[in-house]
Amino acid sequence: MKRRTFLGHAGTLAAMPLVMPYLAHAFPAAAPMRVNGPRLNEWLTNFDRIGRTPTGINRVAYSEADLAGRAFTQQLLRDAGLTPRIDTAGNIYARLDGTDRTLAPILIGSHIDSVTDGGNFDGPVGSFGAIEVARTLREKGTRLRHPLDVVIWQNEEGGTTGSKTAVGEMNDVELAKVARSGKTIRDGIGIIGGDVSRKLHLHARSLTVEHPVTGEMMTFTAPLPDHMAKTWKMLDWNEKDVPADPFAGN
Repeated sequence: MKRRTFLGHAGTLAAMPLVMPYLAHAFPAAAPMRVNGPRLNEWLTNFDRIGRTPTGINRVAYSEADLAGRAFTQQLLRDAGLTPRIDTAGNIYARLDGTDRTLAPILIGSHIDSVTDGGNFDGPVGSFGAIEVARTLREKGTRLRHPLDVVIWQNEEGGTTGSKTAVGEMNDVELAKVARSGKTIRDGIGIIGGDVSRKLHLHARSLTVEHPVTGEMMTFTAPLPDHMAKTWKMLDWNEKDVPADPFAGN
């Protein structure tokens, strides 16, 4: 390199610390989008009162506490500017439209029912976190290409009833089983607004996976690599060719 060229490059590099603040001001980087943490924590705190007993949370499927929890959650969806709807299995859905309605919706969410004497975060963190994501996107005016569906699975703790039904894995034997509330699955679905007499609709979704420890849901729109397929339990809404169990137990 010629001496003059070297000095020119060296001078440019030396001037960079002085120039960078002006460049940053002229071309500010987009701040990362963040959800409203305090709002989410407030929802969880208020929700803790529903089904709270001296021995833990008792919000088992189809109980009065479960119905109260579902009403609470549907109001959160309305407050987020979304319209909740109940499918034939009794699952709660709410959609944030994308820019391309021909694309399959991305699904995020979890459940809000509990085991006997359970905790307040198993399920509601994933469910309310999903609502907060949709609400933040709407408040920021950010639209995804895919529609975004928030889902609250019903009776997830009592046998993954809602998610099984959504992928067509429900039959008369399952519907006759008795939930922790003492009601049959069939009767319970009717109580929460579903209708098993109607043809159950198989929803077209992108790939949704459930963390095998926390039970929280994550959704991907592309096939997962093999190492992830071995790490996560899979829910595949389009094709059942993922080499893993379809449901994650607790």
